[in-house]
Amino acid sequence: MRTIFATVLAAIGWVGTAQAAEKIRYEEIPERIGPFGSSIRSRAITVTTLEGTRHKGTEIFLRMDGLDLGGMFGSPGLIPSAQIARIEISPRGRSLHHTTDLLSFVTAICGLADVQPAPGCVTASVIIFSPVLAFGVASAPFTLLGEALALVLPAQDLEIVH
Repeated sequence: MRTIFATVLAAIGWVGTAQAAEKIRYEEIPERIGPFGSSIRSRAITVTTLEGTRHKGTEIFLRMDGLDLGGMFGSPGLIPSAQIARIEISPRGRSLHHTTDLLSFVTAICGLADVQPAPGCVTASVIIFSPVLAFGVASAPFTLLGEALALVLPAQDLEIVH
């Protein structure tokens, strides 16, 4: 039974990586991703330029003149639309930030994310905001399951045709 399950999971993962990139023009981005002026956050995003440079981030700002990539990897600034060769948007990271935001809420209350909050503040925050913490702890297994499923889902892969 384990062998069949492992084979099915491997096949699903292989099919997801075998899909080819969809070829679109930059002007078609509002139809495929979202309107210009909007942003997409909490995803694993990779933007490849014509020179082959890969920029990674967790948030993308869609603009008429290019893309602004942000997130935990730093921001390369505005990438002009004429320089973009490929955009990959993976569902990974879509749900995990909900749990981490809830659990970091208590630390933010104690000294606004101070490195060493006072022990009494943490204790008081845990007592006062225990429903928030309980929701974060109870939802953690489900968000981790969502992240595990996102590993086998294919990324939205768009090749920009100039």
